[in-house]
Amino acid sequence: MKKWLKAHLLLSGGIALAIVGVLVLVLLSWSVFIAMISSSSSSNDCDTTAATGGTAAGVTTDMAANAKTIYDYGIQHHTTSAGICGALGSFQSESGIQFHILEGGISDALGLNNPNVGIGVEQWTFGRHTNLLTFANAQGKNWDDPNVQLDFMWSEVQGNATYRKILTETDVDQAANDWLTKVEVPGNLNQPIRAQQAEYWYAKLAGSDPVTSGTIDAGNTANTSTSTDNDGCDAGGDQNDAAAKGDDYPKQYKDAEKDSTTDSLSYYNRECTSFVAWRLKHQGIADNLIENNGNGGEWAANARKKGVQVDHSPSVGCVAEFEDGGYGHVAIVSAVKGSKVDLEEYNWATKSTPDGDGSYHTRTIDAKDASNYLHFKK
Repeated sequence: MKKWLKAHLLLSGGIALAIVGVLVLVLLSWSVFIAMISSSSSSNDCDTTAATGGTAAGVTTDMAANAKTIYDYGIQHHTTSAGICGALGSFQSESGIQFHILEGGISDALGLNNPNVGIGVEQWTFGRHTNLLTFANAQGKNWDDPNVQLDFMWSEVQGNATYRKILTETDVDQAANDWLTKVEVPGNLNQPIRAQQAEYWYAKLAGSDPVTSGTIDAGNTANTSTSTDNDGCDAGGDQNDAAAKGDDYPKQYKDAEKDSTTDSLSYYNRECTSFVAWRLKHQGIADNLIENNGNGGEWAANARKKGVQVDHSPSVGCVAEFEDGGYGHVAIVSAVKGSKVDLEEYNWATKSTPDGDGSYHTRTIDAKDASNYLHFKK
């Protein structure tokens, strides 16, 4: 073969190998890029922060733990999720949600004797500063005890109609703005960051941000579940699983005489608790969260002890609990329609059947008529 032909073939082969090498590098880079996107997407399936516009900037583990303590205290005292999270948005700006903070980093020795210095999670000043110290001393406890500050805050709420109204609002942005302008009242009232922080805590603690269009008026109907996939991130399981199904209660239980046997979770058959437990189990909720919750009116207290979210905001698939001073009642929420909710239930008591009839019912009620809403998660 002539030398020029050999050289030509070698050059052509070298170019071909180089092109193949470039193509391989491009494909590898693209694969890595796709993998990074997939990994990022899957790791955030249960993180509602990005979707809601809330901010996690500066949130520490300690801050998150304190926020959960305050949130749980509020819910236990019948605030709405939006109302207490509106307050949390301000607490984050005031103290970083820390109970031991004195304004400006002043020492206890100097700051506690000066009522002009803000103290505690809410940075109480002037008369409120003095009142907190008096309140703590009366209990023989330190002023920076979280329980002392929460009880003091609640004593203020009980004596102020404005505070009570804010803590029962259903729009988290409105609650944050009202807490800023009617409770804290700092020199600068233009602080949109407080509403953003409130949205973050609502998303983190209550399940989702009710404000979807970015306006204060958009969130009047609270909803604690926005996810529609099947990954178990929703409160109450997937909404498609939780929507009205009709009387799917097992035949062996509903055909037997009421209270004549117990189901697999040890609830008496044809009782409201047995039906609700059955439905939750078939939404994929773990048995340990459902069993041993007691009579209907005891479910909220017992579920809270297991870490179940309990609030006053209904969502599809959650449990509506009614505390009437007697046995109480529980039902499944099958639809949320503004201020109304649709229920599916067993053994609903009426005037003609005060002990319940052990049968399946559907009905629509005002959302506020339920004592609590329990959001079990897969």
